[in-house]
Amino acid sequence: MPAATHNSSASASVALTVASTATPALASPSQIVVYQMQTTHLLKLLSRIFPTWSCTPQWLQAKVRGSSTSSYTFAQGVWLRHIGVPGGSRKEHLWEIKIDSVFTQRIQTLYEQIINNQTVSTVISSTNSQYPYTHKDLYYRSPAEIKIAQALEKRAVLFFASARCRIPSRNTLTETKEVDFLVFYKGSTRILEVDGREYHQDREKDYKRDRMFDRQGLVTTRFSGSECLNNPDEVVEEFLGLFRVA
Repeated sequence: MPAATHNSSASASVALTVASTATPALASPSQIVVYQMQTTHLLKLLSRIFPTWSCTPQWLQAKVRGSSTSSYTFAQGVWLRHIGVPGGSRKEHLWEIKIDSVFTQRIQTLYEQIINNQTVSTVISSTNSQYPYTHKDLYYRSPAEIKIAQALEKRAVLFFASARCRIPSRNTLTETKEVDFLVFYKGSTRILEVDGREYHQDREKDYKRDRMFDRQGLVTTRFSGSECLNNPDEVVEEFLGLFRVA
């Protein structure tokens, strides 16, 4: 979607007013909440959502404004879109950010703290940053993984989440490895991986790990974080279909 353009001073004043006000939750099953924010406030919000990652104006320019849709989707259930510069070329850029239901309550408090220049806390606690999410007493790294767990549960499929094991490597050493989902279906077992940018930055390491499991008879299938977040039922349907052709 192209960035919005500035047409008049009247429209700019309306947009800038909206930028300091949270919009109501959308009427949808996932209860997504939408905000419009200027760059300064947006960077503060993102730094609290992702405390181990430093978001910069340069990143927003390259990954959001520079994309064909002027938008970017995080596996954690956060979606960004560049709106434009309603106040003119010397004013701050305006952005839209959508938050999935996993974040809703904590984001609302955090947003109000930032707008009111109060001391703000992080959304993901640094003491449990490896598994910041829980769902039905299981631990996950992202809302995308929770969506997959819910889709598997709807299909009454047995699975282990964030499953760790000890596995031998080619050099006879035994290593500790973890898979996002170890899934049992129709008498067979496969691995489903949710590839989010934050936790799968080393592709070479991921591929090496996949081969380690392959040597033990466990095949890994990878889906992007955005696929899992936005279309979890379709992902699970495709994944379970692979059991029939194996």
